[in-house]
Amino acid sequence: MISIISILRAIYWEIKIDLLSTLRYRFGIISDLVIYSMLLGFFFTSKTNTSIEREFIYLNYQELLFWGYIAWTLAVAAISSIGGEIRSELIHGTFYGKMNSKYPLQILLFGKLISSVIIQVCITLILSFFAIVIWSVQIRFNFLLFLFLAICTIGMYGLGLFLGGLALYFKKIGAIVFIIKFALLFITDTIPTNEYIIFFLDGYL
Repeated sequence: MISIISILRAIYWEIKIDLLSTLRYRFGIISDLVIYSMLLGFFFTSKTNTSIEREFIYLNYQELLFWGYIAWTLAVAAISSIGGEIRSELIHGTFYGKMNSKYPLQILLFGKLISSVIIQVCITLILSFFAIVIWSVQIRFNFLLFLFLAICTIGMYGLGLFLGGLALYFKKIGAIVFIIKFALLFITDTIPTNEYIIFFLDGYL
């Protein structure tokens, strides 16, 4: 019978190995930070989600936009890390060795999730600094909000496992992952919805 201590130790080593690997190849972190910053800047400068101010009578709509954006980045990190890890293990031929480990595969992949969340939280702190300093967004932090983000991220971990299962069968699932990431932008209500963009889309379509 596997003890809880041994499971926690296995998760710890998965986190440590993944963090060391990510820090060794820092270009991925830098590119994510640049892309997320540019996309967030576009949403702020295009006055995305000004409809929230009218619908919910909430003047600080940029704060809601920011947290919806952060929820999206965490969801993307959870999905990409799990689905990408399984595909990477398959390519390197180490997946079935890990699957036959005495620890459940879901436990080992959970360590990967925690590692990805830690990195994403660091990126989020930098994005928070940019939002406050550059775009003058008033951001409030509270425990209930972090709880909701944690629940959302764990749910996306389950979706990542599902996509990992598809990767076992179909091998290449890049298009499916891209569609899900794009759909999540609508679910989190982060896609620009101000009148000018809607008017432009109506005229174009």
